[in-house]
Amino acid sequence: MNKYLRGFIAGSMMGIAAGILFMPNRNGEVKKKVFGNGKNIVGSAAQMMADMITDMKHNK
Repeated sequence: MNKYLRGFIAGSMMGIAAGILFMPNRNGEVKKKVFGNGKNIVGSAAQMMADMITDMKHNK
């Protein structure tokens, strides 16, 4: 995978996470659902990022 595409995907994931964290507190239920399922999402995202970094190091 192209390193620019990987950077775009990584930046998108960080932007989504920041957007969720700074979401206005109008509807607390949405945040509760997101944070309830967030542990699985964060674990998956962390693994994907680690794999991307490893691939980038090996492709240099």
